[in-house]
Amino acid sequence: MEQDFIGTLLGSRKKDGDGPELSSEDGAMVIDCRGCKVSPVPGSSECIGCMVRGMCTLGGHDRVVMRTGRDTELSGPACRAVRDASSLRRWSLPQSPPKGRCSRCGASRYKVMERAWATFPEDGIGFARDMLDAGGEGREECTGCIESTRRALDLLERRLEQIVQWMVDQ
Repeated sequence: MEQDFIGTLLGSRKKDGDGPELSSEDGAMVIDCRGCKVSPVPGSSECIGCMVRGMCTLGGHDRVVMRTGRDTELSGPACRAVRDASSLRRWSLPQSPPKGRCSRCGASRYKVMERAWATFPEDGIGFARDMLDAGGEGREECTGCIESTRRALDLLERRLEQIVQWMVDQ
């Protein structure tokens, strides 16, 4: 019961592979929004996050079509911003979960970056930084990994700010 309620509140904010059906048609990424639990509005946080997750999965496209009873298409600067954010997401998330001792570490890059992107476009970077402060076992490898992840978070934050500023300047 509780999971159904949470799922309804989160709408399309799901982990990769659990969202609306994605496909490529005529050079556009098509998101089938008909089964989504929220009303598709291109500028909403849920839809922006879904478009970025989708483009991260399917690769870059010049257009996004939100398929509903009446399709909505994004192109131009809006689509470029989605494409740039999805590229950052693809870059920042490791390809596979950590193994061994790192799989139990709450400060592994995989877990930290998943947390940073979990609420995108809302700011999850602060929560991800908190995970870094609480993690690691004090080992030399842990210190290096945590510092590397911290630098990656800093870069991610700067690049996302650049995307936002670019959109404001358009």
